[in-house]
Amino acid sequence: MGAVLVALACNVVALFLLWRDDASSLGCLLWLVSLGGGLLAIPSWSRPTCDGEEGVARSGTDRSKTGHGILFLVALVLLLAAFLRLYRLEDLPPGVFIDETNAAMDALEILDGKRVSPFATGWFQTPTLYAYYMAGLFRVLGVSFLALKLASVLPGLLTVAGLYPLARRAFGPLPALLSLFLLATARWHVHMSRWGWNALLPPLGQVLMVYLLLRGLETRRPRDFALAGLTLGLAQYTYLAARLIPLMILLFVLHQVVTRRGFLRRHGANLLLFVMVALMVFAPLGLTYVKNPFLLTNRARQVGILPDLQAAGGLRPLWDNVVSHLLMFNCQGDANPRHNLSQTPMLDPFVGALLLPAVGYALYRWRDRRYALLSCWIAFTLLGGVFSAAKEAPQAYRTLGALPAVVLLLGDLLARLWKRLLQPGSRVWRGLVLAAGIALLALSVYHNVQTYFVSYAQDPRTFWGFSPLETGVARTVLAALPTHDVYVVPKLAHFSSLRFATYQRPDRGGGGLAQPSYEPFSPLESLPLPRSSGRDALLVLETQYRSLVPFISHYYPDAEARLHRAPDGQALYVTVEILRQALTGATSSPPQGQGLRGQYFLGETWQGEPVMRRVDPLLLFHWYGRDPLPGSFSVRWEGEILLPEDGAYFFALVGDDGVRLWLDGELVGQSLRPDASNAVEALRTLKAGSHSIRVEYFQRGGAKLIEFRWARPGAALELVPPEVLRPPGRQGHRVPGVALAE
Repeated sequence: MGAVLVALACNVVALFLLWRDDASSLGCLLWLVSLGGGLLAIPSWSRPTCDGEEGVARSGTDRSKTGHGILFLVALVLLLAAFLRLYRLEDLPPGVFIDETNAAMDALEILDGKRVSPFATGWFQTPTLYAYYMAGLFRVLGVSFLALKLASVLPGLLTVAGLYPLARRAFGPLPALLSLFLLATARWHVHMSRWGWNALLPPLGQVLMVYLLLRGLETRRPRDFALAGLTLGLAQYTYLAARLIPLMILLFVLHQVVTRRGFLRRHGANLLLFVMVALMVFAPLGLTYVKNPFLLTNRARQVGILPDLQAAGGLRPLWDNVVSHLLMFNCQGDANPRHNLSQTPMLDPFVGALLLPAVGYALYRWRDRRYALLSCWIAFTLLGGVFSAAKEAPQAYRTLGALPAVVLLLGDLLARLWKRLLQPGSRVWRGLVLAAGIALLALSVYHNVQTYFVSYAQDPRTFWGFSPLETGVARTVLAALPTHDVYVVPKLAHFSSLRFATYQRPDRGGGGLAQPSYEPFSPLESLPLPRSSGRDALLVLETQYRSLVPFISHYYPDAEARLHRAPDGQALYVTVEILRQALTGATSSPPQGQGLRGQYFLGETWQGEPVMRRVDPLLLFHWYGRDPLPGSFSVRWEGEILLPEDGAYFFALVGDDGVRLWLDGELVGQSLRPDASNAVEALRTLKAGSHSIRVEYFQRGGAKLIEFRWARPGAALELVPPEVLRPPGRQGHRVPGVALAE
């Protein structure tokens, strides 16, 4: 008892220190000491509960020693589970979704040595302790897309492995083996295990916690309840859907109080211990939420159903969400291509057909502790999707935690049917039943494998669901870095996928996040490229930059440009390769007679004498630390734009801060909000030939950028190229073009 009180005291002191500094090393250490010391101090003796006292139905439950045959089958199923989650892992899913790498940035900051509290929150308010888990994984396996996916594969496999002891304790060896097989081969779980985000950890926590809780209720061993509390508390540091798990346990305990006379008398002290340990684990994160309630509620507000209820003026969206989530298993599943083959049921039809009778049997046996717990498990886990925005329903990602409970019910029902059908006893009949059972499971596996590795893999929506632009750029740059100096335009350079893929740890000679292995590239500020590296160069551009390939060819006539496309032919990005010999012989002067005349003024009002005049070949500036003038400034660009044909032209001017646009002396539009991003868009039907143009821009502070784009008749939006711009009194000329290879 004294050791337990010491552990509580350590926890309280840790909370005091963490309240003052949420990254306090001493506070974190005392928190760990309080948990470890408390668990060691809790007695491990057991006092079994008799069957009659608790009314636990143990029919079919075999407590005998597990035979070698069962262990061999369990090992085979676990190997199958590993194969399904690792096979073609590098190309299926076909890309890496930006949420995966955005979250991984928190882990890379830890590897960079940044002082980060394990009890803060990061991407989408995910508790930072999850980032420490990823950082540890990256430290062992290296930073790569494969290691990122393994962050989900590992808890996915542990969930499969952990299901067997839970199912065996609850239902016996045969239901346990069947449940293990169903989860190992479930397409829903296989897919979610293969992309690197945090939805796999709450189901793992639920499986472990339920196992420990059931074992504790049977043995009345305090340490089982303490470990269950530890698991529940740690689950709160993973995916936010884990917040529903305490509600599931609360309803289950209320069920036991109502249906089991003397339940609190027998288990009240251990349940209090369970709650106490869970609170000790959760307390530092709870302090973060107390300090900043926004972190607790923001994500729920972003994706929740409340706006739909307010818009509908009633509960109809909530009811529709309930129905869609009940139907997702066998009728129409998640339509999001990241989560599922669009609208395909989440379960295969062969095993899924048994779900309704399995749930019906569980409800019929509602007084049985096992079925009550599984029913609460499914119901409260589905709420993560039910309370989501109506447009997302049904939501397979936030409800993945229901799947272990579903397969437990299915495994139990299959085992019961199997035993019932074997009762007639003839050898021929037994052989037919065995063959039919094996055929059913084989059809289930075949359907899951065919649907995921063939239909889902080949569906065009799957490709577009996993950030193909970001993934393609990251893979291209990563492949080029050993042999090329790589230059990436600003928007692409800030992709988290690219920063993650090219990350080099500072403690191993790399530059970390602060100094990536590639260089940001702006055509106006970066050309001509440095000549001293002695390596080839690769420019990576957005598709809207492809109109600048002729401008680049002015400096490097032999440059090879390539347009990278998606499988359906849609353009993704452009690369331009320049050989080292061309870098040495490049011209250093921009093309003459192209661009607009710019007059640069001090202040934001375009008044007074310009302090600088120059011809800018195009309007594409970001000015990252390279301001043309100190302090606030304004610029007026004037000249002519040469239109190649009659038709409708779309113009888009984007600036931070304000912008104005004139065509043929007419003010087309203006947006002059300071300290904000501004945009002017205009659609004009114009004749071919020369038209006067004037652009004004001012900069006060913050971000500094201006981009001028157009869409010619029947063409896509792109930057206005230098060859169609000319300053007043100049005659423009075209530079030689460079063909884009496909």
